[in-house]
Amino acid sequence: MVDLFLFKAQTPPGPPQNITLLSDSHHIGVQWSPPVITESYDVINKYVVSWGVLPMTSEVHAVINGNVTVSIISVTEYHGRLFRIRVRAENNAGVGPYSNPKYLRTGKDILILKVAI
Repeated sequence: MVDLFLFKAQTPPGPPQNITLLSDSHHIGVQWSPPVITESYDVINKYVVSWGVLPMTSEVHAVINGNVTVSIISVTEYHGRLFRIRVRAENNAGVGPYSNPKYLRTGKDILILKVAI
């Protein structure tokens, strides 16, 4: 006799969607929507927000645990510089692909990022 067990196939999640950037002269706010839901992946454990100042020689990675979909990057020392920012999601099966990169130059104009907590 053979026992048959059915397991839901689990794969890493797709890229986060709807990346939005807002900035003032000291911070960049990054907000996103979770990846498109499919039956092949489980709950998102964390997000990784990666950013670099162009021209890039390295990237900084911030890990956001749980289902939080916002991050604030301090950019005071890089005033007026151009940033590349990407986000990816992770679940128990692994890390998914990055979102398409977004680009933003910091400046003096102040935009407010409202976050519901």
